[in-house]
Amino acid sequence: MDHLVRFAVGTYTVLGGEGIVTYSLQPRTLEVKRLGTIKVDNPSFLTISPNNRHIYAVGESGSQSKVHHIHVEDFTTLLPAESVHSADDPCHILHLSAHTIAIANYSDGSVQLFDIANDGTLSASAQVIKFSESGPSPRQQSSHIHFCAITPDGEYLLADDLGGDCIHHLKIVKHNDGTARLLRFGKTAVHPEAGPRHISFSPDGNFAYLITELSDEVMSFRYQCGMLSLIQTTTAAPEPAHASGHIMVHPNGKWLYASVRRTGDGIAVYHIADDGRLTQVAYTHTGLHPRHFNITPDGQLLLCALRDSDSIEIYHINPDDGTLEHANRNINVKKAVCIQFFNT
Repeated sequence: MDHLVRFAVGTYTVLGGEGIVTYSLQPRTLEVKRLGTIKVDNPSFLTISPNNRHIYAVGESGSQSKVHHIHVEDFTTLLPAESVHSADDPCHILHLSAHTIAIANYSDGSVQLFDIANDGTLSASAQVIKFSESGPSPRQQSSHIHFCAITPDGEYLLADDLGGDCIHHLKIVKHNDGTARLLRFGKTAVHPEAGPRHISFSPDGNFAYLITELSDEVMSFRYQCGMLSLIQTTTAAPEPAHASGHIMVHPNGKWLYASVRRTGDGIAVYHIADDGRLTQVAYTHTGLHPRHFNITPDGQLLLCALRDSDSIEIYHINPDDGTLEHANRNINVKKAVCIQFFNT
């Protein structure tokens, strides 16, 4: 019998979304069931605790922004725990360690940490590292941290700065109580008006792939000991869009997916060579505004959140070449912008 896949979806409530909605998916039949929902403001990105008992979400609401903690009683019952104030417009969140989460604050240009107690409760802000970069584009008057990723060796946090055309490298200092803090380590610069957005690592830890929002490019880097070395730059969009979305390496390490929004909305599919270089093998057009997508843990399906089509599209991933085939199955979700799977 196939195992159910369960996932949580974040939506923009300011545009009409419901908050956070949970679902189950039967991978073989593609039967989808809505499980539960909770109304919190603008949960534009989520992270789920390893035991599936807690969801942490950024509430992207300008100077009133917060980090929301939701207790998962079961997959159908979501209970509000607490919300703590963050800096302006957080847009990404992840577990930095067992007892610390890190958020990327877009408008504030900072990385901010919050500690997690044994019962899942969030502390007030535990650390803020603010950046002061800028670039030539009107959208680059100051640093805009859009996404963070932990390097495969677990030693560094990389923070993509759309405003500063760079990736900041922060050393992770782990404490015995399971919390962690960050130290500035350096940065990797990219060309002007690139606008780094999201980054994804290969499973073997040797390569990193960056999608740039302003220039619609995918940049390939070799990673070693906290350092990134550029090896290739390729264009993701079939025509200039200046609005990339998300990027993700397939769990098997053979394929890469990158989404483009607003013009020619779709997902570029790449083959990854042994040396980390990319060859685009397909471009699959989607509904409107593919802001985020995720791949099921078994690597067989890709779910794409389409903010402006108010839906999630389900795609089969071809096991031979990684190309996408629409499964003719959509999930109706208003203003969906993030998909995160519960742990199995």
